[in-house]
Amino acid sequence: MIKVNWSKIKKFEKKGFAFGCIGFELLLAVVLFIIGLISSVSIINYVSALFIMIIAAFYIHIESRMIQIYFLLAVLDISECIFTFSKITKEGGYSALLVTSAVLLITLILSLIVESYVRENTRYQPTDSSNKKFFENKNVMFFAPHEDDEINVFGGIIEQYVKNGSTVRIVFYTNGDCYGIGNTRIKEALDVAKVYSIPKENIIFLGYSDSLIKDGIHIYNAEPNEEYTSIKGFTQTSGSKLHDSYTNGKKYTRNNILEDFESVIKEFRPDELFCCDYDSHPDHRAISLFFEEAVENIIKEGLSYHPAVYKGFGYSTAWNGKHDYYSLNIVSTRKDSRSLLMDENNIYEWNERVRFPVADEYLSRVMQNSRSYKAMMMHCSQTATDHANGILNGDKVFWKRRTDSVLSDANILATSGNADSITSFKLAESDDITISDYLPCSDMWIADSEDEKRIIMLALPEKRSIKEIVIYASPDEENKILNATLKIGNYQFETGLIENNSVFEFDEIVTDKIALRIDEFTGEAAVLRIAAYSTPDDQRTQFIKLMNRGSDFCYDYLIRKSGKEELFVYTYPNNENAEFDFKTEGNVSAEATENGILVKCKPNENGKLRVQFKDNPSVYDEINISNPIDKKRTQIRFKQMLEHLVYSFPMQKDYYLGLIRRLGVYK
Repeated sequence: MIKVNWSKIKKFEKKGFAFGCIGFELLLAVVLFIIGLISSVSIINYVSALFIMIIAAFYIHIESRMIQIYFLLAVLDISECIFTFSKITKEGGYSALLVTSAVLLITLILSLIVESYVRENTRYQPTDSSNKKFFENKNVMFFAPHEDDEINVFGGIIEQYVKNGSTVRIVFYTNGDCYGIGNTRIKEALDVAKVYSIPKENIIFLGYSDSLIKDGIHIYNAEPNEEYTSIKGFTQTSGSKLHDSYTNGKKYTRNNILEDFESVIKEFRPDELFCCDYDSHPDHRAISLFFEEAVENIIKEGLSYHPAVYKGFGYSTAWNGKHDYYSLNIVSTRKDSRSLLMDENNIYEWNERVRFPVADEYLSRVMQNSRSYKAMMMHCSQTATDHANGILNGDKVFWKRRTDSVLSDANILATSGNADSITSFKLAESDDITISDYLPCSDMWIADSEDEKRIIMLALPEKRSIKEIVIYASPDEENKILNATLKIGNYQFETGLIENNSVFEFDEIVTDKIALRIDEFTGEAAVLRIAAYSTPDDQRTQFIKLMNRGSDFCYDYLIRKSGKEELFVYTYPNNENAEFDFKTEGNVSAEATENGILVKCKPNENGKLRVQFKDNPSVYDEINISNPIDKKRTQIRFKQMLEHLVYSFPMQKDYYLGLIRRLGVYK
């Protein structure tokens, strides 16, 4: 795949240029053909020119589908030009056709052979793990901004929930109809559901157009009942012949969107909610903010409903993720930036991410055998597989959000500034989500520069038990709270430096009053959010996963050629003091080290390593370990290289079907 700089080629993708360029190239092809006929050039030569274009189409793929069309038509024109003006004889024409036909035939045969060779014996051998208990028999709902984001953000763990008997629903905020291909995108999402074995009725389309922007203002930032019209003139929610929207015929307004988010959550009351976080796309930001606002409103209704919430990113950890798929062992999600915080919002810390293991029986050392890759192929209108190298990883990362803060109905007072949102569940906020060059903290509490007290007071309707306080610092790194005084009832202590989200645990205090005074700070005296809980977050180990020194999760693992490698154990939640027992099967041995497990496996041997939580043996992870000879490792590398360079017929179909569907946006 030839990558492009989208910022530089965007003008070449516009309808006016695209149609003009394609029209010119087609006209040139017709003119050359007519000149050839007048000059008695054999038609067979032009068949040869067509074959040359097909060969080019098979071997050369360009990330921009429009540039691909320009390129292929240029190849056709150049070939025709050569045949037209080189005075090739009729006999020579037959020779040209024979040569190009032979090359095309050999190409097709070799590709079939290569495809069969590449796919053979590259699937991961399934492993055993108690992790399935985390994913089993739950009611789970995934919120995706667009059709294809269910794979970008959640691919790999959707399979985990489905295969372990959980009820999975996917809710799509938008349907793609602002570009005129809404029906196509809905069909693609339903095709993905089939790949994932999710019933059609569990796929929910809220039915709003994507990119709802008027006068530069996204619908999220609009007045509550202001009506919007999409780029293609749509004004109300709709689905397709294949699937209705959640509520057909609702006007595009901010209130209606928020109402639907609340309604779909309350209707199904999932145990776990997954959603895209404040990301690089306005629609991604909108779904994150609408979702959190809806959850907050539901919490305030006092329904005693406190689901686990997990937020993740669709761009930095997926769509624009590091291209690292082709490795002997699948690698885990990487963060390119050196910052400890997620660059999109500066709120989440990378080291506090929750790493979910993916369904290993759907993994493969080549893309074609991966279940998630097959799902991506369904979204060919979005050219999803172009990004598979960055999306497919050995884990999926999220940040957990608690929904049981006791401060949701607190009365808020402050000595200065606007502190109305200080207890909000919604962490991020922006007055204009179309702008990406400032941090989303527009509703953060900032004390006035003249305020010498700098106090926030929270009064609860009645006395409540509190064992934990969480303070979210300002995302702006210029604002630092060096020390503050936190008073809970009659108990008072100094916080010291407050970083990111600082957690303070203590023995139970029953009170109806909490106060925070900022004593020392740099920049501005600012706090993003405050939350309080009756119980500390559950620290009991829910699952474990073996990983290598590079923190990559291990599944069907190829050990280093030396036959020795130290492995470690990831625990969720993080438990640095956890102790483990382990045992081996086959031709694998292991011994404990200071921090991990030294595993040994002789060349051309294999076996299993099982690690279990010492205090609870029912929590365990088991992986396959093998030490193949150099020849086998080389074969794997060679297959990965071949797949990367020589596209199979399913991959060709995906690429060109995507090209055709992308043309639908020019209607």
